[in-house]
Amino acid sequence: LEGVRSSGEKTVEIMVEMCGWLGGILLATCGLPQLWKSWKTKELKGVSLIFLLWWFLGEVFSLIYVVYLKKWPLLVNFLFNLWISGTLLWLYWKYEWQGEKVEKSSCQGA
Repeated sequence: LEGVRSSGEKTVEIMVEMCGWLGGILLATCGLPQLWKSWKTKELKGVSLIFLLWWFLGEVFSLIYVVYLKKWPLLVNFLFNLWISGTLLWLYWKYEWQGEKVEKSSCQGA
């Protein structure tokens, strides 16, 4: 019978689902150390703007995909990473771009 699964198959399915959730949580939180460091030091020196933009856009497109497929472990990952990458982009703009403008304008007046 095709619709009937053994308890071993159910166990494997549960383990695979748990792996999906664990992987989603780990990937979702892997950007937190950089976010925390950037927030505390108020700088993102050494962090590539292209990396941040590609990460953010990758999260946006992946989020569209997982919402369509209703892959909930991945949805948690992509939503959280969208928040982290978006916050890092905002911090980059705030500390690096605005900081450069202030430094340049103060040098011109001297």
